[in-house]
Amino acid sequence: MESGSAQSAKQNRGRIPGLDGLRAICALLVVFFHLGLVNSGWMGVEVFFVLSGFLITRILIDSVEAAPDIRTYLGRFFWRRTIRIFPLYYAVVFIELTWKIARGHWPLTPALARATYTYNWYRAFHRWEPTHYANHFWSLASEEQFYLVWPFAVYFLYRRGWLPKFSIALIVAGVGMRIAGLWVLPPAVNAWIVYHAGIFQIGALATGAALACGVISHLRRVSLWAAALGIAAVIAGAISSGFTDSLGFGVMMRARHQWIWGYAAIDLVAAALILACVQHENIIQALEWRPLRRLGQVSYGFYVFHPFVIGAVLILITRYSLPRVLLAPAGILLTWMAAELSFTGFESRFLRMRDRYWSEKAAPATRAVAEATASETGYGVLEPLPESE
Repeated sequence: MESGSAQSAKQNRGRIPGLDGLRAICALLVVFFHLGLVNSGWMGVEVFFVLSGFLITRILIDSVEAAPDIRTYLGRFFWRRTIRIFPLYYAVVFIELTWKIARGHWPLTPALARATYTYNWYRAFHRWEPTHYANHFWSLASEEQFYLVWPFAVYFLYRRGWLPKFSIALIVAGVGMRIAGLWVLPPAVNAWIVYHAGIFQIGALATGAALACGVISHLRRVSLWAAALGIAAVIAGAISSGFTDSLGFGVMMRARHQWIWGYAAIDLVAAALILACVQHENIIQALEWRPLRRLGQVSYGFYVFHPFVIGAVLILITRYSLPRVLLAPAGILLTWMAAELSFTGFESRFLRMRDRYWSEKAAPATRAVAEATASETGYGVLEPLPESE
């Protein structure tokens, strides 16, 4: 017979219906932005950051409850992240490096920065690059740097009931760092650096972490407040810019120093969307549409491949004088096909090894201690809806 903690951990690990669909929409927004179809599509990356903070913190909380010691906890998390992320990432980086060396494209510094997951910092201080097909790897670098640090914070703070307050403090700190950037960073490039440098994404990731920590008794109220504040901020941005360029939030938000507060506004809207996915059945059903859900499941490959595939399609259209209108449908369809092939034929081979090492063992006392602390602080662990059939 399983302990109450083990049963709770198993329930908490269940897939949250609707989030794959939300992930697919974010990926499509980014692709539409790069195709020049949706000016506000860049916000999909910001929603990705919030969603990643939510999901990773949720995984880590489950691991804290199940792992008997920190060695097992860290080993299991880093093993599973490595298996999920590194094979495709480094396959693309290796192909890029090989191609550049063979073609004599120098310097190799950008490719080496991608190989070491420091490309976000390289991109923040180097605006020009000979090729742009892998420029989007800056966001993957920011997430990976979060993965390196956040497991330690969750392990030591969650058991003491401090994780929710710490997450909120990081959200405030994110705004504070951007305010400081107004004076510290060079005026000509401050918005560019804030957009790309990893430390400035901490607010979005911490917003997702705060959601994973919960607020069980007031969850619906928090959802409404988050939505109201975020929408109000978006309207304010639209009015301030005359309703031009992405409803007032152009990429990097250079106008009127919107980059100081605009990211926090978008994060609040993203938080409200995620909470809606957890709470509202009608939204869940729409996001569970099978093609949308499937695209969400392969969205990692879809995101990684899309500039390469779209670039190749554009070259063919130009060379053979084909209608430019074919770029978007052909690019999206072929990118999806590439992501499917990668997932089924390459990534899944590694994913089957996720549970080969660092098996979980339940730690019955952890959940009880955490719930007792949560009842005192007013916070709790966000429980998902049951797994759909």
